This record gives sequence, structure tokens and C-alpha cells, in this order.
Amino acid sequence: MTRLSPLKSLLLIGFFFIILTGPFDPKFNLASQPINDFQNVEKKSAAMWQGILPGKAFDFYLIDDFEEKIHWSIQKRSAHEITAKFIEKEPFFLQSKNPVKREKALMFMLDRQYANRSAKASGRNALKDPKYSYEILFHFQNPGKDLLILNLPTANNLKKTIQGIPRAIALWINNDKPVKHTLYALFSNSNGVFLPVKISTLDFNGWQRFEINLPWSLAAKNPKKAHLYDFTFHGLKLKSSSKEQSGFYRFIIDQIIILVDRSQEHYPGAQIKDSWK
Repeated sequence: MTRLSPLKSLLLIGFFFIILTGPFDPKFNLASQPINDFQNVEKKSAAMWQGILPGKAFDFYLIDDFEEKIHWSIQKRSAHEITAKFIEKEPFFLQSKNPVKREKALMFMLDRQYANRSAKASGRNALKDPKYSYEILFHFQNPGKDLLILNLPTANNLKKTIQGIPRAIALWINNDKPVKHTLYALFSNSNGVFLPVKISTLDFNGWQRFEINLPWSLAAKNPKKAHLYDFTFHGLKLKSSSKEQSGFYRFIIDQIIILVDRSQEHYPGAQIKDSWK
């Protein structure tokens, strides 16, 4: 009997998970996709979400998929002539016959299905059909010094502080051309310690999925709730590279998800206040 690799096994599990739970997007029925779509995934990406599936202890918390069309706050510290808009550009290719593009489509929809399952289990709003992405156009005048900082807004339930232990973050980026500028996710723990986490250098073009394990230094107990952890996601930062020329740049972001370990909320007596640390 042929043994499946860990990633292929995970994707097959996710495939049947979605068949059983039912795809929420009527335009993309994973149950109808050919099994050959799984074949080259392990050559293109690392195992998704450490092999974790949605459940009581793990929350695939959607930070933003831009379907609500809420603009992020842009700090104009260094970058110039910044414009941001929502565009109808989906980071997956539903009708493509290209196997690599179809594998990306599968991973995008697996991410989305996991987030949707967690949202329903936690009483949050179900995800809408995917339509919009967030495009940022800007000018770096002094490469090596300039920064572009995008802060998560707090309007309409876009929540900054999240209860639980952050395990990983995943997001989708579309880049016009390979450059040496570097993207970071901005976090702080419940003690107020600020921590930027490197996502990637933007040395690619087209759509790419990035998944980054988060450091344990983000896991800190809330001083006001000694038995519970929480953390804050602030936004994204793009740091310019001195190896690039000054000029206009553009990138697109979509579907930012954080894997949150909520097992601390389910131990016996978790809701009883205590003083241990």
C-alpha cells in the first residue's frame, strides 16, 4: 500500500472535512474538484497549520478578508502618495487548468473553510463569498529608510485584542514584481511587549500564501485575568530595502488568519478567578 506524505494526508483530511461540513461558497465546490489537484502541493508549500484542524481548542480567527470593505489606518511616516482600495481580484483560480494555480485555490478555500467553521462555533458572523482584496499603491522616496505601516481599524468588530495563545498567522500577498522590501506582522503580548514578526521579503510576483509560526514570547497571561492569555494584532509594516530604487510600488493583501490555541479556556475551573501566574 502506498503511504501518503504528511502534507498530502492533511490536505486529503481537509478535503473530506469540507465534503462533510459542506462548502459555504456555492461557486466553489471542493467535492467536485479532481483528486489530482493534491499531487504537487507538497512541492510548493510547507504543511498547513501544523496539521491542526478546527475544533474546540483551536480557533482559526479571521482578522480580515476585506469583504466588509473597511479601510485600514495608514501611518504616513515615510511612504508617500499612498492610495488604498478594494478590488475584485481573487487570489485563487477556480477555472484554471494549471495544477499549481488549482493547488493555490484549494489551499485558499481550505483556509477559508477553517475560518468559517471557527467563526460559526464561536458565535461570530459567517464568512461571505470571497470577492474583494485590498490593494496598496505607494511611493518609497528613500529606500532603506522609508516604512509603510498599515494599522488594523477597530470599527465594525475588527478586533485587535484576541483571547488565547497565538500559534501561527497566514495571509495571501500579491506582488507586482520581485523586490527586497520586507513585510512584518505587528503584535504585542498582554504585558505590552511589542513584537514585529517577519512574514517575507517580497521577492516574488503573483499570489503567494505565507504561514508563519508565532513566537512563544507572544504568549503571556493577562494581568487582570491571571489564568487566561491574550495578545494584540496591530497591523502590518513594510520596510523598504536600500537595494531597491526609489519609485512606486504596489501589493495586494487578502485573508489574514491567526491560529489561536484556546485550550486554556476549557480546563476545569477556567472561569473561576484565581491568583496563580
